[in-house]
Amino acid sequence: MKKRILLVCLAVVLLFSGCTFSFELGTPIPAEPNVLEPLTFMTPRSSVEDGVTPETDEGMAYLKQWIEVEDPYMGRLNTFALYELTDIEYSIPGTIWFIAINRLGYAVQDVSFDITLRMGNTYLLQGTSAVLSEETFGIIPNHTAVPVVFSLSGAAGEYLEANRAPFTYMAMENLSYTRVG
Repeated sequence: MKKRILLVCLAVVLLFSGCTFSFELGTPIPAEPNVLEPLTFMTPRSSVEDGVTPETDEGMAYLKQWIEVEDPYMGRLNTFALYELTDIEYSIPGTIWFIAINRLGYAVQDVSFDITLRMGNTYLLQGTSAVLSEETFGIIPNHTAVPVVFSLSGAAGEYLEANRAPFTYMAMENLSYTRVG
């Protein structure tokens, strides 16, 4: 009860004192100034061939907006990483959306890795091989973000749909790729 009264008093004091607080979300502070360039959104080659681009598809337009405007500095220098998209609407049951970010310092193609995803004590993927082939994704330039979708079937897909929540464990191991240029 004392904590609740104290919190209410603090809120009233801040309200009447005119204090304002501001901070910027989504822009990590690099170790050295101006190290990270803004990300460029890339539509996978197969999506372009199917006519699915930010200009023709609402979902792709949202992802492009989110990457280039909302969080253009995500990712870490000298890495290739996956970031789960937790705030998008899942229109296809059993799918998990990620953004792959290339900040290796050079373009890559034929990216492969093993992925493990766990919610609570349930593994949805465990050491599952994934390939972002040049045929499907194209060449992925440096400072580029590209959407990646994993489809789960059977019990894993059903569990995902019944328990949409952040992953408690995610690992990307055995990363391999072909350097371009």
